[in-house]
Amino acid sequence: SGIALTNPAMLDADILPHHTSWARTFQNLKFVVVDELHTYKGVFGSHVANVLRRLLRVARFHGSEPVLIGATATIGNPGEHGGRMFSGVDPELLTAITESGAPEGERRVFLYNPPVVNEELGIRASYVKQAVMLATDLVRAKVPTIVFGQSRNNVEVMLRYLRDKVAPEID
Repeated sequence: SGIALTNPAMLDADILPHHTSWARTFQNLKFVVVDELHTYKGVFGSHVANVLRRLLRVARFHGSEPVLIGATATIGNPGEHGGRMFSGVDPELLTAITESGAPEGERRVFLYNPPVVNEELGIRASYVKQAVMLATDLVRAKVPTIVFGQSRNNVEVMLRYLRDKVAPEID
C-alpha cells in the first residue's frame, strides 16, 4: 500500500491528463485527503472542485471508488463547504465530523479587567503591566500560561518584562 502526495495543480496538469500512466495507482485508490479545505474558496475553490470531480471520474474509469476526506479546523460550516467541494459525491454519503476526539486536559479561562486608575476619565491601568503582574504569579506557581496582546510588539514587551521578573529566580 502506497501513499501519493500531490496538490491540485499537479493533479490537473500532470497526473490526470496522463492517467493511463498512473493506472495502478488509480485502480488501488482508496482515499483522497484534501487538507486545509477552507483555503479552497472563490474561483480557486471552484477550480479545485472541478479537479476533484475529474479525479473521481478517472478513478471510476480505472475501477475504484475512493473516499474523499476533507480536513479543516478553521471553518464554521464544514459540512456545507465540503458538500460544495465534493459535489460529485452523493450528498447522502457526506458526513461532517465536527466533534474532536482528541484528548483534552482541564482548562480554566479567566477574564481580568484592569483596575480604573482615573475614574473621572475612565482610564484603566495598563493591560500590559497587569498581564505581566498576573503572569508572573502564575509562572512562579508553575501554572502553564498563555498571554495574549493586541500586537506582536506588546507581547514581546510583556515577555521581556516577564523574563526580567522571573528569570533570576529560575537560574
